[in-house]
Amino acid sequence: MGRGARGGLGSGSFRSGVALGRAGVSDQCTTGRHWPAPGTIGSPKPAGLDCASPPAAPDDPMTADEVTQLIRTGLPDAEVRVLTDDDTHFEAVVVASQFEGRRPLQRHQLVYAALGPRMGREIHALSIQAFTPGEWRHAQGAG
Repeated sequence: MGRGARGGLGSGSFRSGVALGRAGVSDQCTTGRHWPAPGTIGSPKPAGLDCASPPAAPDDPMTADEVTQLIRTGLPDAEVRVLTDDDTHFEAVVVASQFEGRRPLQRHQLVYAALGPRMGREIHALSIQAFTPGEWRHAQGAG
């Protein structure tokens, strides 16, 4: 979606001074909070909460190098290789000692945490192969 394509005063319905996004779901505001919060429809907007312009999807796509750097920042000891054909769909191989003793889902959660809010926005899809150093050596036939 491009800029301004979701939520705000121009979409959904407007009742009692409350802007509702699709199906009455609140938009995230510039403060990081949501309005209307559950059970607050019809109540006055909290001070300092500006929901007239919800954050728009960024125009600049991520590159494989940027995704690699984000993962390396979140998992400092990791060896990371990221590939992409279109700068929105990525494939990552991550080898990190932080994965020791963790299940695959927990490993993926560590990678997602390193990517933060970009996951699902600039990074539309990510295929992850997460290995411990020992698993990687074994997969490469060296151990």
